[in-house]
Amino acid sequence: MSDQIQMDRIDVGGIRIAYRRAGMGPPLVLLHGGPSDSREWHYQLQGLSDEFAVVAWDMPGCGQSADPPEHFLHTRDYADCLAAFIEALGLRQPHVLGLSFGSGLALELYRWYPRIPGRSFSRRPTRAGRALSPRKLQNNASSACSGSSMDHPINLRGSSSRPCSATRHRLSLSTR
Repeated sequence: MSDQIQMDRIDVGGIRIAYRRAGMGPPLVLLHGGPSDSREWHYQLQGLSDEFAVVAWDMPGCGQSADPPEHFLHTRDYADCLAAFIEALGLRQPHVLGLSFGSGLALELYRWYPRIPGRSFSRRPTRAGRALSPRKLQNNASSACSGSSMDHPINLRGSSSRPCSATRHRLSLSTR
């Protein structure tokens, strides 16, 4: 596999979502932390694509995805968009793996759309695809979402080459 994985785009509810896709097999959706993008999953896209159809999205407002609408203030809005993204790609009961903010988003997806994900996982960043082998994915399933509620305004902080517009929007609201 080449070092560079092609970026694709799809329209989801009027928002242009960018994503990277590699491999064949059971679907695995990777959710980056904020404010980052799908490049965060470079090693996993390569390392897991021999056993999974790996999809890493750029959350609305991050990476090469379009900015979210003004009404995107809660994690529920992002969960709705993620559910529509998964449906638009035709992924059936994908495994969902989240990092940092992506972990919370994976839990919100399961909370509001429990029939979509096959399994949800939360992980810390890794540098090698082998660190997230299929065996480790199956052994690290998260059950932490029962009774959890993350329906609060998004307040991402951090820096990157292109900060998430959600971060810029929330920070501008807090200074008014």
